[in-house]
Amino acid sequence: MNHDVVERMVKAANPVPDHTVFEAPAVDFLLADDERRTEVETIQKDKAGPEPSRKSWGRLVPIASAIAAVVVVVIGLMAITSSDDVAGGDPIAEAESLVAAWGSYDLSVLNSIPDEADVSNEDWHNVDRTTLEDEMLYRQAVDWPFEVTECSQSIVSTGEGDPPVRCTVSHDPSWTRAQGLGPYPAEATVRFADGEVVEFRVSLDTSFAEEFFFPLRTWLSLEYPDEMTTLYPVSRTYTLIDAEARELWAEVTAAYIAQLDG
Repeated sequence: MNHDVVERMVKAANPVPDHTVFEAPAVDFLLADDERRTEVETIQKDKAGPEPSRKSWGRLVPIASAIAAVVVVVIGLMAITSSDDVAGGDPIAEAESLVAAWGSYDLSVLNSIPDEADVSNEDWHNVDRTTLEDEMLYRQAVDWPFEVTECSQSIVSTGEGDPPVRCTVSHDPSWTRAQGLGPYPAEATVRFADGEVVEFRVSLDTSFAEEFFFPLRTWLSLEYPDEMTTLYPVSRTYTLIDAEARELWAEVTAAYIAQLDG
């Protein structure tokens, strides 16, 4: 079977006499539909606006971060400002002043702490407002000052009144200073409500008790066995450390330091 035979068979099978119907359509006709589709897509893009480029997104990220930072600062300022309005001043400065006065045995601090204020702290003593003066006089007798390092105020209040002010404090009584030990860390918490102190606490880090308390007490039990009840009341309340007991504490502390030097 040659080429001529195949061509005759195809023509015999074609029912359309006009072979031009199989001619390729004009190019313009084929492109017309694509042009209409392109026009529609262009109109839709124009309505939707230009698509942000990577460069545009890069500019938006720092702007959003700056806005978030401003919001955080504003919230913090609102919290501090409201606390200032209630306390009638700078609560951080007031708290620092109170703790510094307490730490240096300034009894005038008692005028700023109401009788109903919570000053108890069972970590290292059972002081309440009525025994706070005795506790301060006891520390003065044994030369045990506290110094404020830094104070800051929480943003959120977790109890009565304003958010608490917490101060990092250092302390070093005479009997540890004589041994080249310390200073030791502590934390003071002061809270105000309606312009008054409602909480005043000082917490010690008792992990240093082995070098802080025990050596002194062991020596006292050997040298002053008959005075131990006066020096260390069973109740551990400072109401029992009266003027006579404070004089005894000053005496035994000086004797302890003297034997360290000898």
